[in-house]
Amino acid sequence: MHQHFDEIHDLMEQAFPESERRIYEEQKELLDHPNYELVIKRNDHDKIIAFMAIWNLETCRFIEHFAVDSSMRGHGIGGKFMSEIMEDTSKPIILEVEHPDTTNAKRRISFYENLGYHLNEVDYAQPPLREGEAEVPLYVMSYPEQVPSHEFDDYKNDIFSTLYDM
Repeated sequence: MHQHFDEIHDLMEQAFPESERRIYEEQKELLDHPNYELVIKRNDHDKIIAFMAIWNLETCRFIEHFAVDSSMRGHGIGGKFMSEIMEDTSKPIILEVEHPDTTNAKRRISFYENLGYHLNEVDYAQPPLREGEAEVPLYVMSYPEQVPSHEFDDYKNDIFSTLYDM
């Protein structure tokens, strides 16, 4: 996956604001982490058109980043890709979404809900991924079931200890 990292990172930069991604070097270092996995989709011309960054944790699979090339959106690629990941796991899947304050955020939440994810309005914020940045308040979505708030701490502790050394 190292040989494809620059292409994946370009797509990541297009799809995510700086506050939701690490600097290049730190992101690339994750490729050597035993719990980190990058899954890609290519088109017929061998170009990467989608990727998913997944953390395989003790309690769940945490999808940290998921993006489809902007020129390929709206063609069912993202839904098919996500469905393949959902079928390929026995653990709950957890992912973060922005609060539904914008049209795009509402669209993303709807996309995941249509695939069977549940919105969990629990107290959650992504720790800063870059020095000098603030934490990012987010909601968490889960599959195949909604996570009761009293159980969410187990997932959050697993995510924070593995991803953020907290």
